[in-house]
Amino acid sequence: MLNFFVAGNLFAQHRGDNWCLPDSVLIHFDGVNTPIVSTSVLKNTDTYNAAFGEIGTGVGQWSCTSISDESGQLLFYTNGFTVWNRNHQLMQNGDSLLLHKKISDGVLIIPFPNHDSLYYIFYVNYSVTGQLNTESISYSIVNMNMDGGLGGIDSINKNISIINDTIGYHICAVKHGNGRDWWVVGHDRPGNNFFTALITPDSVIIKPSQNIGRREETSGIEMCISNQGNKIAFGNWDFLQVFNFDRCSGEIGTEILVDTTYNVIQGLSFSPDGSLFYANSTSDLFQYNLNAPIPFQSKTLIWHNPYNQFSYPNDSAYAIGIHELAPNGKIYISSHYKVDPEMILHFGFQNMSLSVINKPDSLGLACDFQPYSLNLAGHRTHGGLPNMPNYNLGALEGGPCDTLTSIQNEIDKTNSITISPNPATTKIKITNLSPTENQISIINLLGQQVKSIRVSHVQSTTIPVSDLPAGIYVVTIFDGEKMVCKKFVKE
Repeated sequence: MLNFFVAGNLFAQHRGDNWCLPDSVLIHFDGVNTPIVSTSVLKNTDTYNAAFGEIGTGVGQWSCTSISDESGQLLFYTNGFTVWNRNHQLMQNGDSLLLHKKISDGVLIIPFPNHDSLYYIFYVNYSVTGQLNTESISYSIVNMNMDGGLGGIDSINKNISIINDTIGYHICAVKHGNGRDWWVVGHDRPGNNFFTALITPDSVIIKPSQNIGRREETSGIEMCISNQGNKIAFGNWDFLQVFNFDRCSGEIGTEILVDTTYNVIQGLSFSPDGSLFYANSTSDLFQYNLNAPIPFQSKTLIWHNPYNQFSYPNDSAYAIGIHELAPNGKIYISSHYKVDPEMILHFGFQNMSLSVINKPDSLGLACDFQPYSLNLAGHRTHGGLPNMPNYNLGALEGGPCDTLTSIQNEIDKTNSITISPNPATTKIKITNLSPTENQISIINLLGQQVKSIRVSHVQSTTIPVSDLPAGIYVVTIFDGEKMVCKKFVKE
């Protein structure tokens, strides 16, 4: 059983070679030739969170992600609601994931550290706590040994919430500096707090939230991390920020760039070498030189979208969408028809192709931006592109964390807290608590807090659970500095 601790060579492999995106698009990259476009089963009208009565009819789909094996063969893909296997069929127990509805980069896949057959799917989970709607970060685990090698999700590792807060509509991931583990990063809304979880072979270590940068008042649009893992960008509706990022500590560092001149931020991306940064509103694509003395002053208009019209009905109401750096070193940018509720009904060359920055490491117009240049073979996008971490980022050579020792010390602390019996019927006993004060909460799989107690100066406590329905629960123990999360089964 997994333990959870909450505490204060570019594209050398091929896990990112296949992109599955709505509407029904599969793009295969081999790093050399023109990408091959074929068909997936990911639709714009796939059902949203059925548990809350939200149906996708009439609303486009943004979030999506996919992963391949190390040879570049597709393994599975998901929109955060449904998981499909490599045969484009519903994965075993791959339905009813609880992604929030219409969001941009709300789901991603990372390989389970030190395990060839397990994969995490992380997503922004739409939950209800009392009368307050919240969005937490949750996960499900895919086991590729299930269903004859096509993969499946065990119910005990499905829709597990790890960070319960009003999370914005975006998450991103990057390799830890040790080259094995992963950081998963989110941001609250409203607020200016970053949330960071470290994923190790047997633990999820969640750092205290970090208050930094401008305050987000709405839902945010996109967040991304540079290919080297040392910079992170965050875009709200009307501003963007770029910070340094520490792969060893998971901490957001100094601010490199801030731009408050936008009306609506849509897409963000870093160039392959991390020196240049791209961002767009619905109508304009810009480039920034992050090596300039004042990066904001290097802001350069790369392209103005002539189809960004607001009148309705109007066949030219197309906005520039999301960015993604591909295995061939190019940045691809989507486009979407932006007038509800007709957005899923419109087909035009704008959303039936992707735009391409062919030389994204080059300054200014030398980056060779070509609008609508990758034809999607009769299919289209609705703004979203797969959320693809850099799976091939190695250890931070010569850095303070290029070994695993410091991480193991933190994991050892989480393993001391125990819950018994597990499974339980009438009560659970939590032992090896911090000798100070502990806030203990029990959370169900919908992210609802069903019990909460505070204990002080005791090493163990007993909580009755006979009144809880049978199922899987997460127990969070917060001692003021760190939070430990454990699972137990109520029979």
